[in-house]
Amino acid sequence: MHEIVEAMRCRNLEPALSWASKQSEWLLHNGSSLELKLHQLQFVEILQNGSRNEALTYARTRLAPFAPVHMVTFQKLMACLLWAGKIHQSPYADFMLPSHWETVAEEFMQRFCSLLGQSYQSPLGVTIAAGIQGLPVLLKIESVMAAKKQEWLTMTELPVPVDLGREFHFHSIFICPVLKEQGSDENPPMMIPCGHVLSKQSIVKLSKNSTRAFKCSMLQKLHFPTSVSVSNLGNHFNCHRDANESTWVVFQLRTGGNGVNRS
Repeated sequence: MHEIVEAMRCRNLEPALSWASKQSEWLLHNGSSLELKLHQLQFVEILQNGSRNEALTYARTRLAPFAPVHMVTFQKLMACLLWAGKIHQSPYADFMLPSHWETVAEEFMQRFCSLLGQSYQSPLGVTIAAGIQGLPVLLKIESVMAAKKQEWLTMTELPVPVDLGREFHFHSIFICPVLKEQGSDENPPMMIPCGHVLSKQSIVKLSKNSTRAFKCSMLQKLHFPTSVSVSNLGNHFNCHRDANESTWVVFQLRTGGNGVNRS
């Protein structure tokens, strides 16, 4: 990642474009237009050097595929062809701002980290940001339960889910294909010999409380309860739980740890 960013700082976009091309489907699936932004920088760079024909060829081969979704941006870039070598004097001079390079480099690092399931920000920063976003919901729940004289501060999990933005989701959430329930510490995902993953409760149910062999719901192969093991997915299904814990941390900080708002 650092090598690609360093190349971008030297106005060399080839490494970044190569990476974006390989991850094109993933970027689109996550609502990112990073690939287009990289091609935009390259197009403007070519055009500013006075190579109108080269820029036109680049637009036809690299920018045209993005036109149906980003028509306004595409039209502005095509209009820049009339100002080859002097875009800074045109109505589209904003395309020349150095800040575009910094912004795109920043987004590249964010997407690169996201693809690896890592946060671009520090863990503490993510925890506080996630907690602040979910805090209003949690405070409302606290007031409702307090009115009913119900104690919930000792719970290991929040009584309701707290939905956060995509930027706080770093791993997939495991949903059991049999019971259609989300994995948890009490009901972790379990790997069976054929390679499929079921929840612990599903295996207990299918094996009649671990007293007999059971069939895989996908391959219909027989397996014994003693042959299953906790899946490595156990380290990754907790993004929803992690978000709740982040909210809990901030709630504790704000209330002083006893559920009473001290602010």
